[in-house]
Amino acid sequence: MTAKPGIIDIGGCGREWVSTFSASPSLGLSIIPTAISAYKAVEPAVRFSVRTSMIDEMPAELLGKSSEFCIAIWPVEHPNLQCTPLFKGRLKLILPDGHRLADNDIVVPNELHEEQVISFISDLRISGLIRNQFQNAGIVLDPIVEVSRSKLACALVRKNVGVALIYSFSVDNDLWNGFVVKDIDIDIPVYAYLLTSNFSPLSAFAQRFVRQVYNAAEDLGYETFYFPRGIVSS
Repeated sequence: MTAKPGIIDIGGCGREWVSTFSASPSLGLSIIPTAISAYKAVEPAVRFSVRTSMIDEMPAELLGKSSEFCIAIWPVEHPNLQCTPLFKGRLKLILPDGHRLADNDIVVPNELHEEQVISFISDLRISGLIRNQFQNAGIVLDPIVEVSRSKLACALVRKNVGVALIYSFSVDNDLWNGFVVKDIDIDIPVYAYLLTSNFSPLSAFAQRFVRQVYNAAEDLGYETFYFPRGIVSS
């Protein structure tokens, strides 16, 4: 059972705040853990209940109050939700160690025409954008495997199935020993958005944590937008 956001009693040991939110899976490998670690260092009494959710699941989570806020990698249009950009990433290419393209500063699409490419599942919005970029370069992208999660893409690369396109948000060098991460010459910016309900203002705890997510992204080198002070006052 998912915890509800709020203050809970913990059996005579005092009371703690539970921050309940959801995030796109690719944000759960680096940015969200970094933010939680930093937040717990200054507010150790806060507990977190975190789920990874797909974009189409998030409106129901917010309006049903099972999540206080969401951090998504695609915008959501809904009359009862606010969608605010926080920071910007891009696509990356994951190669196994020793790959012929591992020494390239940047990989261009036509260098992948002989490669077994692992890409995003076709019903995700990013897939059509990627196909168009490859077509513009004169390449027909025909993935050997389509996936919805970057962790699976990396597992396939580790087993020498092919090379993989992933979101930069998923990159964590400590988790991914044995891989080479490269920029790819595809002009598809990827943004992280804060999603909130018009009916439920963020708690002070949640506001401070969103600020920590923003700071974590900035520390990791992502381009950030103006902090959304109309939604988050901290």
